[in-house]
Amino acid sequence: MRMKLAQSEYRSWKYWVSKGAALPRYEIPVWEMCEKALKELDGHQKFVFLKDIISKVHKLWPRERVNENTIRCQVLRHCINCHPSHDEFPDKGKMWRQRKLFISDGQGGYRFYNEKRDHGIYIKALEEDEAS
Repeated sequence: MRMKLAQSEYRSWKYWVSKGAALPRYEIPVWEMCEKALKELDGHQKFVFLKDIISKVHKLWPRERVNENTIRCQVLRHCINCHPSHDEFPDKGKMWRQRKLFISDGQGGYRFYNEKRDHGIYIKALEEDEAS
């Protein structure tokens, strides 16, 4: 049952956002959904196509109705070697440095970043980012 608020107590979502409040839209952040979907698709061992990650997110969280482009953007945002597409995001590509989650095969496949195996790719991505 929803509680009625007096008109003076009511605040629009714009008010709360202006005060720094985060308005969660989904049960968990979409990047975590992508991480869990890739884990179920054996993304530690093999490259998985983005369309399969999107399908798995929709299967695991059907009630969330996550937009396909949102899923795609979150995978690209957290992918080490998707340069130069990183610069198109509002954070100017900082997210992939904070959370080194995914790596791309350059042909539409993604898997989890492995510190030991993929460190050279990470260094190369940093160098390309600094050069641009």
